[in-house]
Amino acid sequence: MPVSEIQVPSPLRAVTKGASSVKALGGTVGLALRDFARSDGSVNAFLFNPEGRLRRSVAVFLNGVDVRNLDGEETVVREGDILSIVPALAGG
Repeated sequence: MPVSEIQVPSPLRAVTKGASSVKALGGTVGLALRDFARSDGSVNAFLFNPEGRLRRSVAVFLNGVDVRNLDGEETVVREGDILSIVPALAGG
C-alpha cells in the first residue's frame, strides 16, 4: 500500500504534536485521509461530514492539483505523493 505525505494545516497540528506533515497509508486520497483521521476523532470531524464524505470546506491537493479537478476522494495516490489539506478561510 502506498505511503504518502500529508501536509497538516495549523488547526490540526495539536493532534500531530506540532508536526507540519505526517505519513499515511492508502491507495486513494480518501483512504489516505481516513488513515490520518484515525489518529483522532477531531481530525475525522474536521475532514469528513456526517455522511463520511470530504467536507466542502476542506480542499485537498495532490502534488499541487486540487483533487476536485481529478477524481476527488477516489484519486489514486502513489508512493511518495504529497497531499495538502487546506481549510477554507472565513473573514471579511
